[in-house]
Amino acid sequence: MKRIFLTLFMSLGVTAVTAQNSGKVSVTGAGEADPYALEALEALLDTIDTDGIREVYIGERGDGSVSAWLGKIPSAADGFYVAVGDGRVVVAGSNGRGTLYGVDELARVVAAHPAGAAEVFETADAPRIASRGVVEGFYGTPWSHKARLGQLDFYRMCRMNTYIYGPKDDPYHSSPHWREPYPEREAAQIAELADRARRNGVDFVWAVHPGKDIRWDGNDLDSLLCKFSQMYDLGVRSFAVFFDDISGDGTDPKRQAELLNALDRRFVKVKGDVAPLIMCPTEYNKSWSDPKKGYLSTLGRKLDLSVRIMWTGDRVVSDITEDGLRWIEGQIGRPAYIWWNFPVSDYVRDHMLMGRVYGLTAEGTDMMSGFVTNPMEHAEASKAAIYSVGRYCWNPSAFDSIQSWEEALCLLMPHDYKALRIFAEHNSDMGKTGHKYRREESVSVEKTAAEALEAYSKGQTGHNTVSLLGRMSGVFRDIVAAADILLQSHDNEALVEELRPWLMRFKILGQEGRVVTDLAMASCVVKNAGSDADTTMWRQDVELAEKHVEALRCMADEIDSTYNRNQYQPGIKCATKVLQPFVDSLSVMVFEGE
Repeated sequence: MKRIFLTLFMSLGVTAVTAQNSGKVSVTGAGEADPYALEALEALLDTIDTDGIREVYIGERGDGSVSAWLGKIPSAADGFYVAVGDGRVVVAGSNGRGTLYGVDELARVVAAHPAGAAEVFETADAPRIASRGVVEGFYGTPWSHKARLGQLDFYRMCRMNTYIYGPKDDPYHSSPHWREPYPEREAAQIAELADRARRNGVDFVWAVHPGKDIRWDGNDLDSLLCKFSQMYDLGVRSFAVFFDDISGDGTDPKRQAELLNALDRRFVKVKGDVAPLIMCPTEYNKSWSDPKKGYLSTLGRKLDLSVRIMWTGDRVVSDITEDGLRWIEGQIGRPAYIWWNFPVSDYVRDHMLMGRVYGLTAEGTDMMSGFVTNPMEHAEASKAAIYSVGRYCWNPSAFDSIQSWEEALCLLMPHDYKALRIFAEHNSDMGKTGHKYRREESVSVEKTAAEALEAYSKGQTGHNTVSLLGRMSGVFRDIVAAADILLQSHDNEALVEELRPWLMRFKILGQEGRVVTDLAMASCVVKNAGSDADTTMWRQDVELAEKHVEALRCMADEIDSTYNRNQYQPGIKCATKVLQPFVDSLSVMVFEGE
């Protein structure tokens, strides 16, 4: 960050020095501005010589310090206006979070220019979706406390303002202990998370999942009020109630609405500084809903309009479409709060999903009260998608899926980005599942792979076939190199540890692919030559290659049976949509056809 701050003030004609600033800069608004935005600004000022800066104005809409620029401050929540020039800096937000984003933008914009190339600039921006962030709502191993703290820092970079704490395997979030207070250690961690969230402009939303054993007898309302109060004392100011993935009495929409309205009336409105409630319904996607039974419409009629209702789309795992948003708004009588189930992998735990974010409507943002992505249990690897979701939520109509994906990968591994990109391109699809949701994978080589297989299967041994196989051999060569580079990388050690089993398996795929494609190319040459000596040598090569492939597959089986030993989808799978099927099919042709 120091380099960024120095660049900023060099662009104003100020010579950077290592000493702290002299404090002569006039900061107007210090008594009114958001404390965390002011803290960030002071950190900036303390890093440079400020002799060329006469005045700094900071504040929010309505503050006298920035009233002169009122017409330029976006009205939407979290918006900001930043201007630099003539020895003056202005950072103004539509609210405190917007001011924080404005300070961050000040550093970002000028850091993108060489020193002296941005002496004057002015920018204003605001998000199109009000609540933007992540729901830790997956099944499986919850994130570690350290990972969550790192996520909250990352969300500020993504201009995300929401983190919903709802790990399915936290017993104090769900059954059997949701009625009980957190033990001392866990309570202290939640307090730390809530504080870190505030500092990063993020709403920490604590979610409870009571539906599995709720009794609707009044005592459970008291239990929830007590639990909410305990969480409030830990610093939590946003709450959610989940009724997803349950059966039995807990699914009654009238009782759910009565409970939520009581919580709203007796807790949210009494406290005054608590955000509107969020709820996840039992029928949380269209394929599971039955309009004739009226579950969703009952919630729509009976729930207080301030309560936000979550929705995953037409299916559990689904694209988000304008038509789908319009349908659900008609059912619940309010904009939907989107819970997008990507890149969550709790139904394909043997896969690593690092592909790009797409399939999200650029229209209909007025039909979304919020948008949160449900990530993988791999916190660092999930950042590839989380970053892109942040970009999407800020401005869906300007969202560039490929560009944001590239930026995210570069952010995760700035030095070994190319190797990470190779891995991510070939590890993005979840395979065939009951959810019937698929993602593109190995797009750059998909056509070449199909053409190579077709040509070889038809016995074509000419230049075109050899060229196609040669290109595939190069793909596998790059995979081996990328895996080795990443396994030894110090760019992002937390990410490498998450990916390690998949990288080991990815390398073996690359090695197997090289052996098989090179052997197929050699067979083309032998068939074209037609000599007995070449044929004899070829058969010896086939025998050795077959043993090599056998050995590689044994190594792959060992990785598969050693790592990721969950009870649902254990093991390690890589590149299952294009490359692994290509290797498997070509192997059969090469070894059984000779």
